[in-house]
Amino acid sequence: MVDPLLYVRCQQLLAEFWSAMDNRRTDELMSLVADNIRWQREKMYEGRENVRAAIEARPGNLQIRHLISNLTIARIGAGQLEAKFLLSPVFAMAKDGASAPYPSEPVLRIAEFKVGISETAEALSINSILFEMLFEREIPGVA
Repeated sequence: MVDPLLYVRCQQLLAEFWSAMDNRRTDELMSLVADNIRWQREKMYEGRENVRAAIEARPGNLQIRHLISNLTIARIGAGQLEAKFLLSPVFAMAKDGASAPYPSEPVLRIAEFKVGISETAEALSINSILFEMLFEREIPGVA
């Protein structure tokens, strides 16, 4: 178990990260990750430049929000923490000129995430994002 204040700091880091992702604030998102970031998505991305390129390659009409629950934080070494949580993306491909609420399918995926967090005297940063898919439903009309 970690100190409650450290737990809240990690929770805030994760909330800021996923909010930046959902709202396309790429510079803010990149300010929250370590130089040696490793991020598992459809494949493993390593390093800030590769992660930034993958994020910026997302379709412009993709509207997405990430729902997070069951957060736990553990110290796994000196200056190293691990956050575990369930994450479910809710998304839609918006038509030109569309605004919220967007028509979307029900929740199709739930994954267990493990996020490595580096702790220094100055700040926390995300150094790895890994996941295991727990539940996945086929997306109608998508191969």
